[in-house]
Amino acid sequence: MFIYLLICIAHNEELDIKPFHVYLSTELAICANLGSSSSFAVCLAACFLHWARLQKGDHDEFDVDDLDKIANYAIDCEEILPNYMFGLDPFVCTHGLITRSQYGENSSAFIDVPRLRILLIDSKIRENKHEQMKRLAELKYGYPTVIKDIFNKIDNLSKTTYRALDEIRRGYEDEMASKKIFV
Repeated sequence: MFIYLLICIAHNEELDIKPFHVYLSTELAICANLGSSSSFAVCLAACFLHWARLQKGDHDEFDVDDLDKIANYAIDCEEILPNYMFGLDPFVCTHGLITRSQYGENSSAFIDVPRLRILLIDSKIRENKHEQMKRLAELKYGYPTVIKDIFNKIDNLSKTTYRALDEIRRGYEDEMASKKIFV
């Protein structure tokens, strides 16, 4: 990831590479299916893009176009990795949004909710995504009605959660709008 993003961004952004030192630390569990590879790719892409921008002048923050560029660099990078499955993680990591997507649909919806505290728990279970899909296919073949019922319950819970988060967003926007002073 490091070399790929460095070369890609150096080429595309005309980054002049001089000797440098990188220090990396994280508390995010690696290989825990929490988006650690996406988070890492986004951090590297942002670092290298920031470096390129600094070489062209003063750079304090990224705008929305920069964030999209960072997410796309991260997606390009992750697509070459084994076991990469899903292209939305870098956008979520970059923009800090909650997303709604459904298998088989070509679109996704992002919710820009107010800042939330979310507790992530590392189950310490490390599984290969391809093995998980294989096991699921076997279960679906052996117990089609049970698996369909479980998926329907997960789908309903996901949709209910999405609606609740969207209500939080709308409530927050209404509250902010009511606090504005009109002259």
